[in-house]
Amino acid sequence: MKTLIFRTLIATVTMLAALASTSHAEDSAVPKLADQIQPRNPDAIWNYAGYYMEDGKAERDGVTVEEIVDTREIDGVTCYLVRLTFDYRSLPEKLMGVPLDDDSFTYFWEYFNENGSYNYSCDWELGAEDLPESLSEFDLTLPYPVKAGHKYTDSSGDSWQVLNTSKEVETPLGTFECVVYQCTYTDEADPSSSTRDRYYQAPGVGLVRYEWYEKLDGEHFKLSSYEELYDYDLDTKN
Repeated sequence: MKTLIFRTLIATVTMLAALASTSHAEDSAVPKLADQIQPRNPDAIWNYAGYYMEDGKAERDGVTVEEIVDTREIDGVTCYLVRLTFDYRSLPEKLMGVPLDDDSFTYFWEYFNENGSYNYSCDWELGAEDLPESLSEFDLTLPYPVKAGHKYTDSSGDSWQVLNTSKEVETPLGTFECVVYQCTYTDEADPSSSTRDRYYQAPGVGLVRYEWYEKLDGEHFKLSSYEELYDYDLDTKN
Protein backbone atom coordinates (compact mmCIF):
# COMPACT_ATOMS: atom_id res chain seq x y z
CA MET A 1 0.00 0.00 0.00
CA LYS A 2 2.83 2.37 0.89
CA THR A 3 4.53 1.56 -2.43
CA LEU A 4 1.34 2.38 -4.34
CA ILE A 5 0.96 5.69 -2.53
CA PHE A 6 4.62 6.52 -3.18
CA ARG A 7 4.34 5.71 -6.89
CA THR A 8 1.15 7.77 -7.16
CA LEU A 9 2.88 10.69 -5.47
CA ILE A 10 5.90 10.43 -7.80
CA ALA A 11 3.64 10.24 -10.85
CA THR A 12 1.71 13.32 -9.70
CA VAL A 13 4.89 15.31 -9.08
CA THR A 14 6.26 14.24 -12.47
CA MET A 15 3.04 15.28 -14.21
CA LEU A 16 3.01 18.69 -12.52
CA ALA A 17 6.65 19.23 -13.45
CA ALA A 18 5.89 18.33 -17.07
CA LEU A 19 2.98 20.75 -17.15
CA ALA A 20 5.11 23.51 -15.69
CA SER A 21 7.80 22.78 -18.26
CA THR A 22 5.25 22.83 -21.07
CA SER A 23 3.79 26.13 -19.84
CA HIS A 24 7.28 27.64 -19.66
CA ALA A 25 8.01 26.38 -23.17
CA GLU A 26 4.81 27.95 -24.46
CA ASP A 27 5.71 31.28 -22.85
CA SER A 28 9.27 31.20 -24.18
CA ALA A 29 7.99 30.38 -27.70
CA VAL A 30 6.07 33.66 -27.87
CA PRO A 31 8.18 36.30 -29.66
CA LYS A 32 8.78 39.68 -28.05
CA LEU A 33 6.27 42.47 -28.71
CA ALA A 34 8.73 44.14 -31.09
CA ASP A 35 8.75 40.99 -33.25
CA GLN A 36 4.98 40.44 -33.36
CA ILE A 37 2.99 41.42 -36.44
CA GLN A 38 0.04 42.25 -34.16
CA PRO A 39 1.43 42.81 -30.65
CA ARG A 40 -0.93 42.16 -27.76
CA ASN A 41 -0.52 43.21 -24.13
CA PRO A 42 -2.98 43.75 -21.25
CA ASP A 43 -4.67 47.18 -21.43
CA ALA A 44 -3.00 48.05 -24.78
CA ILE A 45 -5.01 50.42 -26.98
CA TRP A 46 -4.97 51.67 -30.59
CA ASN A 47 -6.92 54.68 -31.94
CA TYR A 48 -7.89 55.12 -35.60
CA ALA A 49 -9.40 57.98 -37.59
CA GLY A 50 -12.03 56.82 -40.08
CA TYR A 51 -12.67 58.17 -43.59
CA TYR A 52 -15.07 57.40 -46.43
CA MET A 53 -14.60 58.17 -50.11
CA GLU A 54 -16.97 60.67 -51.75
CA ASP A 55 -16.38 61.57 -55.42
CA GLY A 56 -12.76 60.53 -55.11
CA LYS A 57 -12.15 62.57 -51.96
CA ALA A 58 -11.67 61.36 -48.39
CA GLU A 59 -14.23 62.64 -45.88
CA ARG A 60 -13.79 62.25 -42.10
CA ASP A 61 -16.08 59.63 -40.60
CA GLY A 62 -15.66 58.97 -36.88
CA VAL A 63 -13.11 56.94 -34.94
CA THR A 64 -12.41 53.32 -34.10
CA VAL A 65 -10.83 52.23 -30.82
CA GLU A 66 -9.13 48.84 -30.54
CA GLU A 67 -8.27 47.72 -27.01
CA ILE A 68 -7.40 44.66 -24.95
CA VAL A 69 -10.13 44.17 -22.36
CA ASP A 70 -9.41 40.69 -20.96
CA THR A 71 -6.93 37.79 -21.01
CA ARG A 72 -7.52 34.06 -20.53
CA GLU A 73 -5.40 30.93 -20.55
CA ILE A 74 -6.57 28.44 -23.20
CA ASP A 75 -4.62 25.20 -23.61
CA GLY A 76 -1.80 26.81 -21.63
CA VAL A 77 -1.54 29.81 -23.97
CA THR A 78 -2.37 33.41 -23.09
CA CYS A 79 -5.22 34.68 -25.28
CA TYR A 80 -6.34 38.30 -25.49
CA LEU A 81 -9.90 39.57 -25.83
CA VAL A 82 -9.96 42.49 -28.26
CA ARG A 83 -12.82 44.98 -28.37
CA LEU A 84 -13.41 47.23 -31.37
CA THR A 85 -15.54 50.30 -30.72
CA PHE A 86 -16.87 52.06 -33.81
CA ASP A 87 -17.91 55.61 -32.95
CA TYR A 88 -19.51 57.23 -35.99
CA ARG A 89 -21.72 59.63 -34.07
CA SER A 90 -21.91 63.18 -35.37
CA LEU A 91 -20.59 66.05 -33.24
CA PRO A 92 -24.15 67.14 -32.25
CA GLU A 93 -24.93 63.55 -31.22
CA LYS A 94 -21.81 63.42 -29.07
CA LEU A 95 -22.60 66.78 -27.46
CA MET A 96 -26.13 65.56 -26.68
CA GLY A 97 -24.72 62.40 -25.12
CA VAL A 98 -26.35 60.01 -27.57
CA PRO A 99 -25.12 56.54 -26.47
CA LEU A 100 -23.48 54.03 -28.76
CA ASP A 101 -25.71 51.13 -29.77
CA ASP A 102 -24.81 47.44 -29.52
CA ASP A 103 -23.73 47.33 -33.17
CA SER A 104 -20.89 49.71 -32.31
CA PHE A 105 -18.96 46.94 -30.53
CA THR A 106 -17.19 43.87 -31.91
CA TYR A 107 -15.16 41.32 -29.93
CA PHE A 108 -12.62 38.69 -30.91
CA TRP A 109 -9.96 36.56 -29.20
CA GLU A 110 -6.38 36.46 -30.40
CA TYR A 111 -3.03 34.90 -29.55
CA PHE A 112 0.42 34.95 -31.12
CA ASN A 113 3.24 32.45 -31.54
CA GLU A 114 6.24 31.92 -33.82
CA ASN A 115 3.90 31.29 -36.79
CA GLY A 116 1.92 34.53 -36.52
CA SER A 117 -1.38 35.87 -35.19
CA TYR A 118 -4.36 33.56 -34.56
CA ASN A 119 -7.94 34.85 -34.41
CA TYR A 120 -11.28 33.64 -33.05
CA SER A 121 -14.27 35.85 -33.91
CA CYS A 122 -16.93 35.98 -31.19
CA ASP A 123 -20.59 35.33 -31.87
CA TRP A 124 -22.09 38.81 -32.27
CA GLU A 125 -25.01 37.94 -29.98
CA LEU A 126 -22.75 36.78 -27.15
CA GLY A 127 -19.86 39.15 -27.65
CA ALA A 128 -17.29 38.99 -24.87
CA GLU A 129 -19.04 36.00 -23.27
CA ASP A 130 -18.21 33.79 -26.26
CA LEU A 131 -15.02 32.03 -25.10
CA PRO A 132 -13.40 29.37 -27.34
CA GLU A 133 -12.85 26.02 -25.66
CA SER A 134 -9.51 25.24 -27.33
CA LEU A 135 -6.87 26.73 -29.62
CA SER A 136 -8.15 24.50 -32.44
CA GLU A 137 -11.03 26.98 -32.88
CA PHE A 138 -8.62 29.77 -33.89
CA ASP A 139 -7.53 30.65 -37.45
CA LEU A 140 -3.99 31.64 -38.40
CA THR A 141 -5.16 34.98 -39.77
CA LEU A 142 -1.86 36.83 -40.06
CA PRO A 143 1.02 34.41 -40.73
CA TYR A 144 4.38 35.91 -39.86
CA PRO A 145 7.18 35.81 -40.91
CA VAL A 146 5.78 35.48 -44.42
CA LYS A 147 6.73 36.07 -48.06
CA ALA A 148 4.94 38.29 -50.57
CA GLY A 149 2.53 36.33 -52.75
CA HIS A 150 1.63 33.80 -50.05
CA LYS A 151 -2.01 32.68 -50.36
CA TYR A 152 -4.20 30.88 -47.84
CA THR A 153 -7.84 30.28 -46.90
CA ASP A 154 -9.43 30.59 -43.45
CA SER A 155 -12.03 28.27 -41.93
CA SER A 156 -14.84 30.45 -43.30
CA GLY A 157 -13.61 29.89 -46.84
CA ASP A 158 -12.39 33.47 -47.30
CA SER A 159 -9.30 33.93 -49.49
CA TRP A 160 -6.22 35.69 -48.12
CA GLN A 161 -3.07 36.89 -49.86
CA VAL A 162 0.08 38.70 -48.75
CA LEU A 163 0.54 41.57 -51.20
CA ASN A 164 3.74 43.11 -49.86
CA THR A 165 6.16 42.65 -46.98
CA SER A 166 7.89 46.06 -47.01
CA LYS A 167 5.23 48.60 -47.95
CA GLU A 168 5.93 52.09 -46.57
CA VAL A 169 2.75 53.64 -45.15
CA GLU A 170 2.45 57.25 -44.00
CA THR A 171 0.27 57.97 -40.97
CA PRO A 172 -0.16 60.88 -38.53
CA LEU A 173 2.41 59.07 -36.36
CA GLY A 174 4.99 58.84 -39.13
CA THR A 175 5.99 56.31 -41.76
CA PHE A 176 5.86 52.57 -41.06
CA GLU A 177 7.17 49.61 -43.07
CA CYS A 178 4.27 47.17 -43.28
CA VAL A 179 3.24 43.70 -44.33
CA VAL A 180 0.06 44.01 -46.42
CA TYR A 181 -2.59 41.30 -45.99
CA GLN A 182 -5.68 41.15 -48.19
CA CYS A 183 -8.88 39.19 -47.58
CA THR A 184 -11.48 38.84 -50.35
CA TYR A 185 -15.12 38.07 -49.55
CA THR A 186 -17.14 36.74 -52.48
CA ASP A 187 -20.92 36.94 -52.48
CA GLU A 188 -22.02 33.38 -53.41
CA ALA A 189 -25.44 34.62 -54.47
CA ASP A 190 -23.88 37.30 -56.67
CA PRO A 191 -20.21 36.57 -57.47
CA SER A 192 -19.93 39.83 -59.41
CA SER A 193 -20.33 41.73 -56.12
CA SER A 194 -17.46 41.25 -53.68
CA THR A 195 -15.54 43.17 -51.02
CA ARG A 196 -11.94 43.26 -49.90
CA ASP A 197 -10.20 44.12 -46.67
CA ARG A 198 -6.57 45.24 -46.64
CA TYR A 199 -4.57 45.28 -43.43
CA TYR A 200 -1.27 47.17 -43.27
CA GLN A 201 0.59 45.64 -40.31
CA ALA A 202 3.79 47.06 -38.84
CA PRO A 203 5.79 44.61 -36.68
CA GLY A 204 5.89 45.77 -33.07
CA VAL A 205 3.04 48.24 -33.64
CA GLY A 206 0.15 46.36 -35.21
CA LEU A 207 -2.44 47.62 -37.65
CA VAL A 208 -1.53 51.09 -38.91
CA ARG A 209 -3.98 51.30 -41.82
CA TYR A 210 -7.13 49.44 -42.84
CA GLU A 211 -8.86 49.73 -46.23
CA TRP A 212 -12.23 48.46 -47.42
CA TYR A 213 -12.91 47.95 -51.14
CA GLU A 214 -16.19 47.28 -52.93
CA LYS A 215 -16.81 45.59 -56.27
CA LEU A 216 -20.31 46.24 -57.60
CA ASP A 217 -21.91 44.81 -60.75
CA GLY A 218 -18.67 43.28 -61.98
CA GLU A 219 -16.70 46.54 -61.92
CA HIS A 220 -13.17 46.90 -60.60
CA PHE A 221 -12.61 47.08 -56.85
CA LYS A 222 -12.83 50.63 -55.56
CA LEU A 223 -11.67 52.04 -52.24
CA SER A 224 -14.81 52.79 -50.21
CA SER A 225 -13.42 53.67 -46.77
CA TYR A 226 -10.26 53.45 -44.69
CA GLU A 227 -8.88 53.97 -41.20
CA GLU A 228 -5.43 55.11 -40.12
CA LEU A 229 -3.64 54.94 -36.79
CA TYR A 230 -3.17 58.24 -34.97
CA ASP A 231 -2.31 57.04 -31.45
CA TYR A 232 -1.50 53.82 -29.58
CA ASP A 233 -0.12 52.53 -26.28
CA LEU A 234 1.11 48.96 -25.84
CA ASP A 235 1.16 49.46 -22.06
CA THR A 236 4.58 47.80 -21.76
CA LYS A 237 4.70 48.67 -18.06
CA ASN A 238 2.62 45.49 -17.42
